[in-house]
Amino acid sequence: MCTEVNCEGQDSCEVDVDGAEELMPVALHDTLRGIRFADYVEVDTGASVCGALTDEDIIAQVAGAQPVAEEPEGEEDEDDEAPVRPSASAVMEALNVARLFFSFEEGEEDSLRRVRVLEQRAAAVAFREKKQMVITDFFGQ
Repeated sequence: MCTEVNCEGQDSCEVDVDGAEELMPVALHDTLRGIRFADYVEVDTGASVCGALTDEDIIAQVAGAQPVAEEPEGEEDEDDEAPVRPSASAVMEALNVARLFFSFEEGEEDSLRRVRVLEQRAAAVAFREKKQMVITDFFGQ
C-alpha cells in the first residue's frame, strides 16, 4: 500500500492511501471531512485509561473480593464460629435432591438405598426430639 500526505498549510490534512476510499464507509468519510489528521490521531491523548493500583487492589481484583478493611485487633474472626445445625426439613430437602440426582443415573440402586436409609435416620432424629403434647395444652387453665 502506498501512502501520501498532502498538507498545504491548511487546517486539515488529507492522507491518501491507495484504496482508502474503497475501504472507508461513506458515512465515516463524510463525518471525518474537515478534521485535521493530527487532531484525529490525538483525540484520546488526554483520556484517563487507568489509575494507580496498590497491591491490595490487585489482590482484591484477582480474588474477586471487596477491598479488605483492616480489623481492630480486639475482634475475632467470624469464621471461627461453630456451624449452625440444619433443621430436619432442610436435611430432608437435601436428601430429596440427592435422590433426584441418583434417579437419573443407571445402576445407582445402591445409592438410592443409602439415601433412603439417611432419610429414615434423619426422620428418627427429628421425631426423637419432638415432645408429644397433651390435650390440656390446648385448653387455658
